[in-house]
Amino acid sequence: MSALPVDPLKLLLPEPWKQLPYFQKLDGLDGVPVINIHLWFDRKLTAIDHLLFSRSPLLSVYADMSNTCREYADPDRSMLELVFAPAKDWIGRSDDDIVAATLEELKRLFPQHFTGEDQARLRKAIVVKTPLSVYKTVPGCQKLRPDQASPIANFFLAGDYTMQRYLASMEGAVLSGKLCARAIAESPLAVAA
Repeated sequence: MSALPVDPLKLLLPEPWKQLPYFQKLDGLDGVPVINIHLWFDRKLTAIDHLLFSRSPLLSVYADMSNTCREYADPDRSMLELVFAPAKDWIGRSDDDIVAATLEELKRLFPQHFTGEDQARLRKAIVVKTPLSVYKTVPGCQKLRPDQASPIANFFLAGDYTMQRYLASMEGAVLSGKLCARAIAESPLAVAA
């Protein structure tokens, strides 16, 4: 079973497999760059306990992990995790440039914390760049997405790029994992055991 993103999977496929139509379709699915940013602040910026879609042109989604994730829980300080997108024009820029641009966007999202004399201070920042991440959703890509059961006996695929009802997303990855488990359980080799 492979749960690799589509681009690394294409690199690792054995040459004979690459000739099969099932795997040839993967050539039409291309990953796009994604940048994730983790920012720790000296105070609480929001009390909202779920993922938020942003009105910012650079920050597509974010969450205050100090509210949404037990491992980062902190009643007094925020830890924001943000998706910086579209990332193609930024992937080669420095982490400092990306953090500075993110802070400028946060000033628009949370003006009450970034204006006046007592502004929120950044305590720590981590930038994670993934040059080839989720596949690019373009017209015609739906027919290129493979089922979880491949034509290779006992080889299955999971990942947001596989056929399921969602596009490139965590929800799609989770659903594809469930569909992959079902395909494995229903495979002739599993039924025979």
